[in-house]
Amino acid sequence: MKNHAATVEKAKLFIKEKIEEVTPESVSTCCNYSSKQLSRIFEMTTGATLGEYLRWSRLSRAMYEIKYSDAKIIDIALKFQYESQEAFTRIFKSTFGVTPGECRKPNVEIIIGRNTHLQKLIEEVSHEAVDQGFYKVQDVDVWHIVKPARIWISSQINLDEKIPHLFYDYCEQNGYMAKAAALPNIISARGAYLTMAYPEGGYKCLSWGAEVESDYAIDELNEFEIFHIPESKYVVFSAQEFSPINHGETIKSTWDVAHSYPYNDYNLELNTDVAPIYEDVNDDFGYSVWFPVRDRISK
Repeated sequence: MKNHAATVEKAKLFIKEKIEEVTPESVSTCCNYSSKQLSRIFEMTTGATLGEYLRWSRLSRAMYEIKYSDAKIIDIALKFQYESQEAFTRIFKSTFGVTPGECRKPNVEIIIGRNTHLQKLIEEVSHEAVDQGFYKVQDVDVWHIVKPARIWISSQINLDEKIPHLFYDYCEQNGYMAKAAALPNIISARGAYLTMAYPEGGYKCLSWGAEVESDYAIDELNEFEIFHIPESKYVVFSAQEFSPINHGETIKSTWDVAHSYPYNDYNLELNTDVAPIYEDVNDDFGYSVWFPVRDRISK
């Protein structure tokens, strides 16, 4: 099964890199399988057929080009291997609930439903769009709080320095998210940048785990790495609007505000050598990052 998973990941990477000319046959050749064999492996491993995944991959990227470029819809359709604008419009609307022309209008709701494959693809493309400078700045709320002393129970640390959203995908696919969430009496399961334990920073300090009360019984948690976090002041940056479509721009907007925040104006400075930066998504706050701070020391 591990070999099958590796084959599927190789196929997905090939599709991403060759999206404008990829075909089922070219993916099969890349993976050294016949089209029939690869289709069977792909569906058995992911629950989606290779053809479905190819279609969703093309449509996800086409949607962002429609939203953020001035290219003609017919040119976008041809670019992603649709024979006519009519065929493209038909499949686009059946997938997203709106036509390509409607998609281009502001404040139009794109429907994804419960298609987890499409959600992941759109999230990935949203990050690519941000990297290319295609995004709209989201509104970010800011407030100051004091967090009591807590314990961070880490189920996985990003020692391979994966990009954050790929690290979280890895934790989900390999059961580390479920492992943390299954612990009893947790406050939340989320991501944390353990800058106090990995001072070199970067993505290596990113962890997935669970936050618990400071008196939590940790004696039998041998499978986890444990970090005691003292009481800390935090500045919380939160963007309420958080969906797969604006995934990348919401994260960028939130971190941009956090990095440019005038801490000095509030007589504060970062305290990341003592407490972690938390990253979270929930119904109350949307997407949020929590920066630890302390009173600024006068020099």
